[in-house]
Amino acid sequence: PLLKIKNNKIIKNYTPFKFGTMEESYFKRPSEGCLKELNSKLKTVKIFQEHRRKISLIYLKYLKNISIPKNIDEKKILESSCNHYLIATPRSKILRNHLLDKNFHTGKLFYENCSELEVLKNYEGNTKNISKLIENLILLPTHFKISEQYATEIAKEIQRKFVNDH
Repeated sequence: PLLKIKNNKIIKNYTPFKFGTMEESYFKRPSEGCLKELNSKLKTVKIFQEHRRKISLIYLKYLKNISIPKNIDEKKILESSCNHYLIATPRSKILRNHLLDKNFHTGKLFYENCSELEVLKNYEGNTKNISKLIENLILLPTHFKISEQYATEIAKEIQRKFVNDH
């Protein structure tokens, strides 16, 4: 909602929402095209999941000491979604830039620590560990276009860079 300050009072401008009612389109069936798309994805879910786990196991082999969570193991990977493989290092920016220079692509978590927002500054509590993790976290890719060779090469490069930097 848009906020306006008038005579030291906050006035909210918003579009009223009627509770207990649903928009008519909510109850309609998905279109035929949508159903075809869902069906095609459902056929590959298990294959893609197995691939993500296989790639994550490669990362685990080389990067266990910087993996998140710290207690990750093969059993946990085989029970997980493995949408990314998470590692953390205090030199994450340097490592990510180094990997990019070597033509390896990584991800970064873009969620902010909400407790650091100005509106929440007056609340008691300390979440420095969350901020530190967000700053140091690197997401390694596991999607179907990531080959075992690519995963091995990036893991070895991270291992070399991490060992050299520490």
